[in-house]
Amino acid sequence: MTLFLTRVFFFFLPFQLVFSFGNNDLPVFRLVAIGLLFWWLTAGLLTKEKILPPLLLASLLFSWLGIILLSVLFAADPWLSIRKLIFLFTIFPLTLVWYTVMKTPAARDQVIRAALWGGSTAALLGFGIFAAQFFLGATTVFHFLVSSVLPITAGERLSHLVATYPSLLVNIGGATWLRLSALFPDPHGAAYFFGILGCLAFGMYLSSRSKKFLLMGFVLVFADFLTFSRGGYLGLVAAGGILILMFWQQKQWPIRWLLILIGMLPPLLFLGLPVLERFLSTFLLADASSVDRLALWRQAFETWLLYPWFGLGIGQYAEWLYPGIGQSIPYYAHNLYLDLAVETGFLGLSFFFFFCGASIVQSWKNIQRNELFFWGVLAGWALYFTHSVFETAIFSLPVVILCTLLLALPFAAKQVKHPVQ
Repeated sequence: MTLFLTRVFFFFLPFQLVFSFGNNDLPVFRLVAIGLLFWWLTAGLLTKEKILPPLLLASLLFSWLGIILLSVLFAADPWLSIRKLIFLFTIFPLTLVWYTVMKTPAARDQVIRAALWGGSTAALLGFGIFAAQFFLGATTVFHFLVSSVLPITAGERLSHLVATYPSLLVNIGGATWLRLSALFPDPHGAAYFFGILGCLAFGMYLSSRSKKFLLMGFVLVFADFLTFSRGGYLGLVAAGGILILMFWQQKQWPIRWLLILIGMLPPLLFLGLPVLERFLSTFLLADASSVDRLALWRQAFETWLLYPWFGLGIGQYAEWLYPGIGQSIPYYAHNLYLDLAVETGFLGLSFFFFFCGASIVQSWKNIQRNELFFWGVLAGWALYFTHSVFETAIFSLPVVILCTLLLALPFAAKQVKHPVQ
């Protein structure tokens, strides 16, 4: 039953539904995630055969969460941390749920297939919304999204922020484009989501040689391209580097990949100039966005130096900068590592690296056993860590749930059942 619920959960993950109560938004998937966690705990207590998580995985998870909790003790106003604490303490333990659910290769494949089918469906929906701007105009489609769609899928408060800070629109070469985001309120979150799933799709292709996974991979990566997220582009470059490493290690450069790239030339040529211009602007320090981002990084770094070990406390940074209004504005460092450092200190950032690093090391060990799927997991991590130099998606529900899947997958591949009487 838990496997079935997990498959349904991952299929519908990109299709969010949010209930709004005044100024508060409650994502339905937050409730579903908490329900899954309690279902797993209850089922684990009632069953005779218990699958225990690896000591390393569990200890790193709870050590990191413990340091985050400890950082709140040093916060000026601990109550400001409650919302983010609840989020982290109810979402990241799902890593252990996925580990238990994926107790066989067949179960693992079912979960990943569900996620890929759901993600590919969302990408196709995103293509439709993206194409609508060529017939109705980018501004018209944008206003429809923020007035009629996002209040349902992102909540009233967040949709108002999207309307106020219109990151769904981007100016490239003097023309305004609507970025592909499907039902995501933020194109950067969409870029993370589609990019990571694209990597897993290629991993499934490498292990099964099924062409449908290859097709899904290119659909998802193309959706990532259309988000016009510069961090997303660099993430794709990093993920591509992992796949090149795979070909180099396997000593095979199949001609089919060249043919596939040639087949992708027409759409890439159509979008080539906007994509290329957007990508190259990442390296232009005179670009307004780059100037603003560097200022954000400098401010976050200087703040971290004042509170190096435990930081300001999770959820405290914006309020520390703007007392009284910080909680109402979407202010962060636009860099995952600086955001974690400034709010949880050096210790919180270090244990985050240890936690994710354990998954990366285990993925490499699985690859040495010729489990080619884990090249996709490594590519997913490369994409996530590279993109995170420019964005912070640790509180984006669909993205962080995919991260918990990446954390669990390498360990699930080698788990052993421990019967308990």
